[in-house]
Amino acid sequence: MFIIILSTLLSSCLAINEFLAESEVRDAKKISHYAPVIYQKPYEEIVNTTLVQTYKNDILEKTAIYYPSGKIYMKRNYNKTYEITYYYENGQIFLSGYVKNNAAYGEWKYYDKKGKLVAKGEYNKISKAFEIVFAENLKKTLKNN
Repeated sequence: MFIIILSTLLSSCLAINEFLAESEVRDAKKISHYAPVIYQKPYEEIVNTTLVQTYKNDILEKTAIYYPSGKIYMKRNYNKTYEITYYYENGQIFLSGYVKNNAAYGEWKYYDKKGKLVAKGEYNKISKAFEIVFAENLKKTLKNN
C-alpha cells in the first residue's frame, strides 16, 4: 500500500513540475503551427502590450513587443550579440543599438519622433540624451492603456 501511494505521489509531482515548466508556453496563444513556432501573450511590464516570441527547435530566436494599436514597440533577435530597436508609437525608430554579452556596446542611435537622428555614439555617452524621453514615452504608454 505504501509503495502504491509513494508511486502515485511521485508521478503527481513529476506532472506538476512539467506543468510549471511549460506554464509560460501554456499561458501563451500559439499563433503559428509551422516552423518557426510563434507564441503571443500579453506583456505584463507594459500594460496592454503584446509580446510575440518566435522559437525554432525549442530555442527562442526573436522577441517583439507591440503597442495596443498593433504598432511595434521593441524587437530583439537572440544571439550572443544582437541588435535591439525601440520604436515610438507612430512607427518611427526611437533607439537602436547592439548588445553583446548582456551589455550595450558599439554605436547606438537615438532619434526624435519625426525620425531625425538626435545623437549617436556609445550607449553610456548618449544615454542622457534619451533617458528622460524614454521614461516619458513609457509613462504615456502605461497611462493610455
